[in-house]
Amino acid sequence: MEITLNDLLNKIADKFCCKKLSRKQQEINNRKNLVLDVARKILSTDGFAGLSMDKIAKEIQCSKGTIYLHYANKEEIVADLCTCCIDSHIDFFQKVANYEGSTRQKIIAIFFTYQLLNRLHPDDFKNMQIMRSSHILAKLQPATLEQIKKKEVLVIGIINNIIKKAFDNKELIPPKSISSEKILYGLWSQVYGGALLATTDINWQNLGVDDTDSATLSMINSTLDGLNWQPLSDAIDCNKIKADLQNNIFADEYERLHNNM
Repeated sequence: MEITLNDLLNKIADKFCCKKLSRKQQEINNRKNLVLDVARKILSTDGFAGLSMDKIAKEIQCSKGTIYLHYANKEEIVADLCTCCIDSHIDFFQKVANYEGSTRQKIIAIFFTYQLLNRLHPDDFKNMQIMRSSHILAKLQPATLEQIKKKEVLVIGIINNIIKKAFDNKELIPPKSISSEKILYGLWSQVYGGALLATTDINWQNLGVDDTDSATLSMINSTLDGLNWQPLSDAIDCNKIKADLQNNIFADEYERLHNNM
């Protein structure tokens, strides 16, 4: 089929428009990421009360209207920061799910990975607590709430699948009254609760807890032993699991954490 000059010009124009749109979209994404970076810093220093559209606009030297092109309010900004945090959990936990080892070893690896994420991004953990307040949730758009809910289900689903695999492999045979979801809830309450308590001003050493991380891990292992989740804790080297994460799966992340200390 003969290609006319107009056809050729239209193809060139289409190609040019696509490139222009892509460049524009990249600029939009870059500006949005800049808004998030600035908001994260303000939250870290001034808290949620100190976060405002005016302050963000002043910091990145743009109009407040430009910020509103991306976000309806500052609550949506916090929610987007938390969405990025949840995405990291999905990515990291999925890598642990693919970790070569028993299901119990993977559960222990999840604990170490959660610690790693909280230490790499301590402000993200705090922002998650901010976002969960009823005041902020009430101001989020339904689509935002739905997106967060779906992503959190993915995080929980990764861990629940490990537990279900333990059922299938006969590494864990719980009573009929205990479902994988109940086990998940119990384990997650220990992991999350331990991380939350570690952020308080309580002097745990004065209360006889020299290492809160070791205390949490000990309670997790006691729970798993109580469920008779094989292999039992005396046959598992938790230090080796952590070393595998440090040297292989998350080598770059642990190195970055070490350099930031």
